[in-house]
Amino acid sequence: MQLLIYASPFNAAGRQVLHIIRSMHHGLQSVYLHSIEDLEAYLKQPARLPELIVLIPGDQGEVEALIAIGHLLRDARVVLVLPDDNRSAISKAHLLRPRFVGHADGNPTHLNAVICKMLDTRSDCPVHAAQ
Repeated sequence: MQLLIYASPFNAAGRQVLHIIRSMHHGLQSVYLHSIEDLEAYLKQPARLPELIVLIPGDQGEVEALIAIGHLLRDARVVLVLPDDNRSAISKAHLLRPRFVGHADGNPTHLNAVICKMLDTRSDCPVHAAQ
């Protein structure tokens, strides 16, 4: 299974979420992209659509840039982690048709549970293994 994660290297909340994802899903084949241009180029390659894409924009400008390339994401299962819970940003972000929308200062356990469920790896997830 493949997981694609986009987060700008300047995004402090994104680095934290990336650390959580890496620690909980270390066995997955993951691709980490750090610029919108790299993400766009990756998605334009034939047969490169991963099973799950986690997008962690750092600000409203990155959300707008993701929306601009949203046509490349239309067949993808997307998890979107917004920088905050701003209603305007959430409303615009739904143009990407994400399966889950969270925010960077939200509960990382929820994000982990969503990723596990979407990748169908619940038995491998620390959150569920402890139950």
